[in-house]
Amino acid sequence: YKGEVYEVLQEVADREMALDTMAYTIDTRLHYLSPKKIKRLDLGPIHTIFAKDDNPVTHLVLEGISKKEIPLESYAVTLKIEETVSQSTFRTGTIFSSRDLQRWGSPVKQQFLLAPHRILQSIYSNYPEIKNDLTRPPIEMAALQAIKKTNHQIL
Repeated sequence: YKGEVYEVLQEVADREMALDTMAYTIDTRLHYLSPKKIKRLDLGPIHTIFAKDDNPVTHLVLEGISKKEIPLESYAVTLKIEETVSQSTFRTGTIFSSRDLQRWGSPVKQQFLLAPHRILQSIYSNYPEIKNDLTRPPIEMAALQAIKKTNHQIL
């Protein structure tokens, strides 16, 4: 059913659509399918010298590059995870043409920032309020690379 779900989402959904609306759309268009959990992963934006947005992290990266405080190839990545779970079902329609739809819970949103150490230092010193929007403190990219190397050594 994965192809059918992707086709429905491609026709009606967009990046900014509420997750419970997306779940309702799947329920109504694919009546024989009843997903219990829907999760959306949004990787981006990628904050680099080539980014053209009004995000404060992007401006921080561009400012650091222009002052030559951080290397030209520096970047940061924002990751958003949104998840909702089906809580119950209800019947809609008439006696002859009824169907079951699901009641979806309120979406749980998480936001992460992955960046090198120098960019994290700039965030802590220049824009500490950015940390308030994140689910957990910013994740240092070097720590992720160390985990990756450790896992390869174990294998």
